[in-house]
Amino acid sequence: MVKTFQCRFLFLLVAIFLIAVNLHGQGDAVKDSLSIPIEIRSSSSYDNGVVSIGRSQFLSFPASFDDPARLLLKYPGISTANDQANSVIYHGLPSHMHQWQLYGARILNPNHLSNAGTLSDNPSSSSGGVNMMSGQVIGEMKFYGNPSERSLNSIAGNSDIKLRNPYQNNLNLNLSLIGMEAGLDRMMGKEKNQSLMLNYRYSTVGLLTDFGLDFGGEVIKYQDATAKYSLKTKKLGTFNIYGIYGISSNDKDAVTSVVEIKDSLKIDYSKENFILGSRHGVKFQDSLELITTVNYNEINENGASGFPLLNEPSSFNSKFAFTDNHEKLFSVSSNLVKSFRQSKLSAKGMFNHLNTFSHIAITEGELSHQIGTVFIAETFYTKKRTETLAIIEYEDQGATINYKFNIGGFYNSANGFYPTGAIRLSANNTIGKLLFSYALAAQEPNPYINSLYSIGNEDSRHAQSHSLRLQQSYKSFSASLFYHRLFN
Repeated sequence: MVKTFQCRFLFLLVAIFLIAVNLHGQGDAVKDSLSIPIEIRSSSSYDNGVVSIGRSQFLSFPASFDDPARLLLKYPGISTANDQANSVIYHGLPSHMHQWQLYGARILNPNHLSNAGTLSDNPSSSSGGVNMMSGQVIGEMKFYGNPSERSLNSIAGNSDIKLRNPYQNNLNLNLSLIGMEAGLDRMMGKEKNQSLMLNYRYSTVGLLTDFGLDFGGEVIKYQDATAKYSLKTKKLGTFNIYGIYGISSNDKDAVTSVVEIKDSLKIDYSKENFILGSRHGVKFQDSLELITTVNYNEINENGASGFPLLNEPSSFNSKFAFTDNHEKLFSVSSNLVKSFRQSKLSAKGMFNHLNTFSHIAITEGELSHQIGTVFIAETFYTKKRTETLAIIEYEDQGATINYKFNIGGFYNSANGFYPTGAIRLSANNTIGKLLFSYALAAQEPNPYINSLYSIGNEDSRHAQSHSLRLQQSYKSFSASLFYHRLFN
């Protein structure tokens, strides 16, 4: 499977490179420069639970490790359960209900080392040690925390990432504690209407391990590659094609000299993640725009963890947990926006098809993958699910009270129809700006959670939530009251 993924991504890189060379033109001279780009192009904003992160935050915020999720922890209302992982907990809501998007269309967990910071090193469905899209390739990320019209199918909010465009013709290098990166930026075409970005990263800890440095008997490695090609046309709009591939592994033997409980834990974990997608945006008129994104995402991960040195027959800690997880996601997002003088009307549709196989087992011995292993308990979850989300949105900024409302529905092939909606009202007062927002959200059952709690192939109902927020702002200060109620 690893070879299959590598062949796919290698083919993608070669194809994009050949297109770039062919379209470059013989008369277009290129001057390469080796640089570490430091460009401040955007600033952060935090308003009504929406966090906007740009290039400047990756370059200026401390302890971000080029990870967009760790940047979110700098903002109010957002925390994490364990500093070893980048899980996002918004207003105390479950982190596994946080979802990820790429250009507005859903993707699976985009993080390396999903076992990091979890109980007994079992994989997480939404977090990991570090995101496989580093700060060197991300142009912008927005986190939408409920109540928000952008999180009607994600109760704990979602993070939407956009890859950056090349600045100029550059060969880029980046050295950090997290990884060593090399990238290529190309502006192409006679009118400079085409661009190519390539980036490769290898973990610093993995490199030091290859040179013989010992990290307490634990080996942590990851690497990722990102490619993006953009084409701007005068009549047909802008086309983006991108691909991301990442692999990670974590191996650790149990030791006899135990200082903390993890010293006696044996870990054998690996993951591979592949994303291929395209985005197209076109304006039919000055006031009418259509944006469409298509993503395909495939994840294969397996792991085993346990305490082999604890041999008490009655102790649960002497058992081994084995996880085998495979997911394929095909997602489409399309947004049609009509702008008026002081208002905006949009219709948005999202389609996701998810194919999941998950196997979790508890065994007496660590060789859980071999024939003849005795399983104390095991569960399988195999399901193909199709879901559709349709939303109509209207926003008016010309009245005394600015308002935005959404109404829509969420349909899942296994669980039926669930209504969704959101409303936001804002008005200036004597001390600043007063804002009220409400959202009714629905989210599909998490396949991994279903397996973990032995639901098997039985479909649990969609979780739903009411979210309210009241916020008073004064200049750069604000105070908020919020309420969340989960049901089903």
